[in-house]
Amino acid sequence: MKAVIFDLDGTLIDSMPMWRDLGRDYLESLNIELEDKVAQKIATLSLKMNSVFLKEYYNLKDSAEKIYDDFKDLVMHFYLNEVKPKDDAFRVLEDFKKSGYDIVLGTATSTEFIEPLFNRFNIREYFNFVQTCDMVGIAKNDSEYFKLISKRLNHSPDEIFLFDDAPFALKAAKKAGLVTVGVYEQTCSEHWDEIKAKNDYHINSFREWEVR
Repeated sequence: MKAVIFDLDGTLIDSMPMWRDLGRDYLESLNIELEDKVAQKIATLSLKMNSVFLKEYYNLKDSAEKIYDDFKDLVMHFYLNEVKPKDDAFRVLEDFKKSGYDIVLGTATSTEFIEPLFNRFNIREYFNFVQTCDMVGIAKNDSEYFKLISKRLNHSPDEIFLFDDAPFALKAAKKAGLVTVGVYEQTCSEHWDEIKAKNDYHINSFREWEVR
């Protein structure tokens, strides 16, 4: 194995409860109930993609830009002041770096939120590069997202680990030929049995993973 891709939210940092509630709370403020199928859809998208999708799907009065700005303020405050790393996640990140692996952050989260996190936790140095959905115009449920990372790293997909909590991302990475590691996340615990069954490895916590 030569490289590793880490998801951000729900994998390296404990932020999924915030993301889970963000769209729901926004729609509830407009007296709109978030449908389950919509909740599943927006989980695959970046915040900018979400803003456009919700605007069009619910025919909302505010522009997509205004919706995004409303979301952005809430997310930025959370990232700068409240979010915490998942147990032992940064230890594993450091161990991979010390062992000579190429490391990529592969996330649906926009760059403007990632930079404050890098600064707050001082982890920028661990990553060769960052790939977001907005950068490439591809959601993480598409195997092309992971093929692009493989090509940029110049490593075969079967030489790359992916650590992710989202079943749709793990499925896409598996289709692309990566070695997948499912990371337990409470907010999608109903998918845990499926994740355990369909991926190469699974961990309840990074405390279980030793870099070799």
